[in-house]
Amino acid sequence: PLIIKRGDRTFKGTVDFIEDLGATIRVFDGKKKKTDDLHSKNQLINYKFLVESHYGKPVSECGYFYWEENSYEKVEISDEDVSEFLSKAESTFDEIESYTSPDQFKMTPEYVPCMFCIISDACIANGGNENITEI
Repeated sequence: PLIIKRGDRTFKGTVDFIEDLGATIRVFDGKKKKTDDLHSKNQLINYKFLVESHYGKPVSECGYFYWEENSYEKVEISDEDVSEFLSKAESTFDEIESYTSPDQFKMTPEYVPCMFCIISDACIANGGNENITEI
């Protein structure tokens, strides 16, 4: 995994494939098959940020490799996309850190907020802990 500290915030991700093209880098994410997963682009945006920060080279291409179809799909990700992603992530960090009691927590099952939430793996809104029984 790549872990980048930005100020007092930590961003992390496990990039499936990183290819050094000399002056630039290509990043792609392996997927079993093509779906209409709206969260995947945010994942690639995070990967672009992590790889550029870690290696100090620009990412010139991002995409998906679909194992079942043996195909590659290029995805355009701009620096503006990265800035918007980081801004939303910072807002999410700020909101989570502002909580002073558990009842302030609002489930927001969206990719970026869940990505930085410390309980996202266990959260019902994020698909975790489906075996919880309420009594």
